[in-house]
Amino acid sequence: MREFFSCELNIPLTGIPLGETVSRHYSMSQSGDFRELLLDIDAHLDSKDLELLKFLCRDVIPFSVLEKCKRSLDIFTNLEQRGKLKEGKSIYLQECFHYMKRKDLIRKLGGDPQKLEDRIRNEGPAHLFPFR
Repeated sequence: MREFFSCELNIPLTGIPLGETVSRHYSMSQSGDFRELLLDIDAHLDSKDLELLKFLCRDVIPFSVLEKCKRSLDIFTNLEQRGKLKEGKSIYLQECFHYMKRKDLIRKLGGDPQKLEDRIRNEGPAHLFPFR
């Protein structure tokens, strides 16, 4: 995956020093396993998934920032900056994947899709606003 880090997104985002790309930020700031997991998830999301993920994150990430997000890694970075995603804390993203009907990605994050579905059905979403 080394070549993956050489890609330059050049999208300035809050919390990432000016001139530093998202991929460079990821390569410097996260543990290897979690970074690889997010890169793998990014590779499994197409443009329709990206648009749906943007919609689901509108309550957390401003629309003006979401407009600039060209791939899911950009959204993951923003979720991290807002305290919604980090290693060992991915329930927000798991709930997004639940509504996107991506059980495979819930499993990749270490979640149980059936338990998540049962909890959301019985208690409602813990992190997403119910109308999403």
